[in-house]
Amino acid sequence: HSRIADRFKDEPGSIAIAARHAIDSGDLDRATPLAMEAAQALATGHDHAEAADLLEALLARAHSPSIDVREALAELYRTAGDYGKALEHARAVAALIPDSSRAARRVGRVLTLSGKLDEATRALAGARALAESSNDAQAVVDVDALLAELHYQRGAHDDAAKCADRALKGANAEGNAALAIHARNTLARVALVKKGAP
Repeated sequence: HSRIADRFKDEPGSIAIAARHAIDSGDLDRATPLAMEAAQALATGHDHAEAADLLEALLARAHSPSIDVREALAELYRTAGDYGKALEHARAVAALIPDSSRAARRVGRVLTLSGKLDEATRALAGARALAESSNDAQAVVDVDALLAELHYQRGAHDDAAKCADRALKGANAEGNAALAIHARNTLARVALVKKGAP
């Protein structure tokens, strides 16, 4: 397997074959970067299922949990709409790095997408607290934007406007145009709902 991995790793379009053989050879130090590169290439080509399958095979052979592999799997499954598996990996990462606002934010985002809004609210509140405690202003803005969307989905329009306003101010202070646009969109949607309310 190792020789086959060597043969295919540099051939265009064959990185996934090389990664599979490296995994099968048991050389995980070698297999991990190949599998991560192959998964990224497969995801770029919209083959999220094959990318996830490759990383799951790698994870099954790993002696210790890999944060990077689990993060990649959470994102692949989220993108593919398999929120159950995305949540499984997102929660595993959050358990491995409990002080990470990014990991907690990912859990909250997947919970929101899966419609588990009460759990998502708690997860995102925890992510915001972690971001504030580490003085990570950008992470606070990210969470505020997610909370604004979550509250909008719940029909809690005042809370959505409050979070979106905080996100907009923070995004402008951080120079994050994409999040500023997202926050403005949420504020506009809230305004439209309120305008149309009897």
